[in-house]
Amino acid sequence: MPVQTACYRDGSWRSDGDPVNSFDLYQGRYGGSSYGRNTGVAFYGSKPHTLSGATCTKATVKIKRLSAGDYSAQSATLRLVSQTSRPGGAPTLNESASGPALRIGDSTTFTLPTSWGQMLIDGSRGGIAISIGSDTPYIHLAGRGSWSAAMALSLSWRRSS
Repeated sequence: MPVQTACYRDGSWRSDGDPVNSFDLYQGRYGGSSYGRNTGVAFYGSKPHTLSGATCTKATVKIKRLSAGDYSAQSATLRLVSQTSRPGGAPTLNESASGPALRIGDSTTFTLPTSWGQMLIDGSRGGIAISIGSDTPYIHLAGRGSWSAAMALSLSWRRSS
């Protein structure tokens, strides 16, 4: 489970709804809004690092799309984040992959690149974001405050003997 879910927009972390540390994740810009683009982030703290030295064999994350934007299936752009908890400023976005195509109300367990799980275990990355360099698609995913399984990360691993 993430230790925090949060949303960054216009140079600060959003506090206009859910509690700041269990905020839903948004990507893009709401149509016609004067506010900037959203970047939603799930931070995993130090827990993945407790597997340090292990080899990741599979990594999955639970994702649920909530109401906002186009009803049709849309794919969030997933990004790895350097920080393990919410920084004072913007999150540091790194690797990128296309997430699952979900309609409003859909949820899934999505398989991440195994290399992402390894970076989370090794400690070079600490979270998963949804973020794009354009305004669309505008997507709203459940954070900790909306769905207990939101952005739950599962890592399968092995150790060499």
